[in-house]
Amino acid sequence: MITEPQQVDKPWGHELILERNERFVIKQIFIAAGHRSSLQSHEHKREWVRVESGSLELTTGEDVASLESHVLTAGDVYRVPPRLIHRVLALEDVTVLEVASPPSDDDIVRYSDDYGRGR
Repeated sequence: MITEPQQVDKPWGHELILERNERFVIKQIFIAAGHRSSLQSHEHKREWVRVESGSLELTTGEDVASLESHVLTAGDVYRVPPRLIHRVLALEDVTVLEVASPPSDDDIVRYSDDYGRGR
């Protein structure tokens, strides 16, 4: 069965939801150059991400005081376990493929957000 991806607009770009079921969600995520995601963590959700095109700066840490940044480019893969604080900054237009489990949109703790989104 072929279905159309569901596009979800975000202030930094958009997500295309390719598959969602009770175990995982697969998204293709586009982030416009110069934009970044929230500084965030998840209590339960695990994410596996592959950079498809472009480059990004991935910032991670066990707490806000110990954040480290790394530049990733097309082909690089990273994993975000539960409770790891993380943020992505698009150094240029970037597309990533993300698999997340469990597929929850409300399992997010935001520490800061450029767009005024809470929680």
